[in-house]
Formats: sequence, structure tokens, C-alpha cells
Amino acid sequence: MNNQFLQDKKILFIGPKFNGYENEIIAALRSKGAHVDFFLEKINSLTAHYITKFSRMVGNRIQANHMDNILNNVQAEYDYLFVIRGETLSPDFFDQLFQRSKINHKMMYQWDSVRATPNIMNIAKNFDKIYSFDYEDCQQRNFKYLPLFYINAFVDNQHIKPIYDFSFIGQFHSDRHKYLIDIKKFAKERNLSVNFKMKMTPLRFVQKKLFDKSFKDISIQDVIFKNISLEQVSLIVKKSKILIDVVNTLQSGLSIRTFEVLGADRKLLTNNKNIQNEKFYNPNCICMIENVNDEFIKSKCHIDNFQEYSIDGWLDKLFQYVDVVYE
Repeated sequence: MNNQFLQDKKILFIGPKFNGYENEIIAALRSKGAHVDFFLEKINSLTAHYITKFSRMVGNRIQANHMDNILNNVQAEYDYLFVIRGETLSPDFFDQLFQRSKINHKMMYQWDSVRATPNIMNIAKNFDKIYSFDYEDCQQRNFKYLPLFYINAFVDNQHIKPIYDFSFIGQFHSDRHKYLIDIKKFAKERNLSVNFKMKMTPLRFVQKKLFDKSFKDISIQDVIFKNISLEQVSLIVKKSKILIDVVNTLQSGLSIRTFEVLGADRKLLTNNKNIQNEKFYNPNCICMIENVNDEFIKSKCHIDNFQEYSIDGWLDKLFQYVDVVYE
């Protein structure tokens, strides 16, 4: 593919702040020669968060002012409108945007499911194409299937020697901890190491320890109480032989952790059976959590041509309108 197909193209990019991925996307677009104007879909500050919790009316006013700020700062013409998620955007916002700015191509990418972000159906008509990572949404709503990506920081160019047998990095939700407990038991029986970093608040941890019997085998060493950077995540992945990914029950698509792990040439334990439908599926590298066994632990893992799932490959498919069909 021509890496300069975006040379001198103007892109209006609106999306969420998410662990630095928005900056990686901007940098990758600019490396292809694009001019990018980026705006957060909502104000990302603790102050705005707590004000909204205290007063929905005041929070809505803050968001309305933020939308006005975007509209007042857009250029008169863009080659592309590129929206990720768009959960806080309204039909009225797009009416005003299209009055102020001529935009040739309009596309949206969903890295959440419609069940998690239902508002996107209210704004869907404003886009020429909608891409999603979620299998069910693509099948039910005629979105174009496009899985997520990994960034260059996860490529193990230095061939780091893993020191952990199993690692997990992610938010606490639903019954994720039960999968981790099973892996802890499996690892202990084989004298293998685990490195779990399940994010939750201190109060939530205390509540679960006191009142939830299923939490008794989760220790304070298994949890973290603050966010860790993308750089820290990538280092943990590289220092691990096998990463655990437990899918959110609200989605059917493959998480971004899937691609980070496989992009780093590491093994993946997951509970998302949909991964078995992907062309890159390799049972030496990918195993369902409930099926983990000694043979998988010892297997050699490498997936050929996985570079197409890099952030560059992802952007090429988005902006050159390459249709990816899930069957």
C-alpha cells in the first residue's frame, strides 16, 4: 500500500481519551502526511466528572459548552471526518458541524459495542461508513467489521526474556476474578508464576474481601489502585510468556489486549471464542482459558504476517475504505 495516500489530507478527528491511544492514532496519521485536528468527544477531567455526578444539568451545560468550542474551532473544509465512539455527540452537533465545514468523507469506528454505547445509533446516519470491532453489531447492524490493532511499543525488538509465566492487566468487572483464581490454582500446581494487575478502587477491594466469598483467593498483590501507563503495560506484556484476557460481557469483539499480546509475539489465554474465527488463529499461540494445559504452556508460538494488525495497517483499512468482511 502507498503509505502516503493521506499526504496533505485534512482530518477532523473526534474521539475519547483512552490511555494514550488517541495520541498514537494522531501520530500515525501525521506520519502518513495528514493534517489532523483532534478534539475530545467530552471534557476528560475529574472536576467535570464529579460536577456531572452532583448535577446532571450542570454537567450537560459543561458538555454543551465543549461542543460549542469544537464547532467554533473547526476549519471550513476537511477531507475526512473520523469519529471514534461518539457516545456524547448529538444529531444537532452534526447538523451544525456540516453547516460550518464541508467534509468529503465521514466515517465512524466503534471500539465499544452498541449495548455499551447506545447513543451511537442516534448519530449513525451522519456517516458514510461505520466500522466496528464487535462481531454481533456488524452482523445485526450492517457495520463493517474491522478488528483493533497494536502499536509499535508492543513489538519486542529487543527480545526481552519473560520473567512471568502468566500476567493479567485490566479493570475489575463482572466475574473476571474467577478466571484469575482458576489460573492461580493451575500455576501453583505447576510452580509457575503469576503477575496480576486488576484495577479497582481500594473501597471496592475491601468490600469484595469482606462480603464476597468468591474473592477470598484474590490478594492485594493481585490488584492495583491506580492506572498504569501504556509504556508500563507494554513492558509487562514483553516480560510475560502468557497474557490473560477476559472479555467484557457487553461485547463480542476482540479486545485491544488481544492484538498487543500477539503483536509482541506472546501467547494469549482468552474466554472469547470468536477469536477462533480469525484468519490469524493459531492454537499454539491462543488458547481458551478453560482449556489451558501443559502442552500449550510448552508450545512454540509465532503468527506470520501479523503486521497487518498494526496501527498502520488498521488506518490503511479505515482510510482507504477497504471492506473487511466477517464470515
